[in-house]
Amino acid sequence: MLTKATLTDDDAGFVEFQFNPETIEFTFQADLKNESQTDDTQYIGAKPIKLTLEMLLDEPTSTQSVASRLDTITRWTTPKDEKNTPYEVTFKWGSMKIGSATGVTCHCESVKVKYELFSTDGLPVRARATISLQEVGRKKTKKKPNPTSGGEMPARSRVLRAGDDLAVLAFHEYGSTAKWRGIADRNAIDNPFTLPLGREVVFPARLGAPQ
Repeated sequence: MLTKATLTDDDAGFVEFQFNPETIEFTFQADLKNESQTDDTQYIGAKPIKLTLEMLLDEPTSTQSVASRLDTITRWTTPKDEKNTPYEVTFKWGSMKIGSATGVTCHCESVKVKYELFSTDGLPVRARATISLQEVGRKKTKKKPNPTSGGEMPARSRVLRAGDDLAVLAFHEYGSTAKWRGIADRNAIDNPFTLPLGREVVFPARLGAPQ
């Protein structure tokens, strides 16, 4: 049975791909800090994953427009409430992993629409949408330590989701799967095989070798 790719927002909006994407583009980027006085570059962590999808929308008859489905998608580029909170959209396609999970929750940065076919009365019946997404859940702490105080360097954090694995997260943040034990100790995680989903874990900028 063919598994369809889906986009689902946190307010129960749902769009199923009529035709699974021909291409999916991922961008993994390191967060690097350059100390101008010493010319040393420090690895701070991993920036949010960027994801670009191509979606083809097509109606088999000329009596129905693709515009209604596009309305749901373009809505994700607007705020969902008076507090200007962005929508959170989860892309999932079967067992395909994106980073360390089988689904990635993102903010929608842009939607580019191209109509390719019209009915005799001007209804768009075929369209191609390019959807640009950016992963949520990775952020820097706002607290900035005094460089002369000897305090801890700024940390990063991430919300644990289904499919996450400490060893994989350690590799993304520190370039070494062996650092997973330090992450577990720092966040008081007793069982690395049963992670507390929905909990925010902290990745210190500096993490010593596992004991």
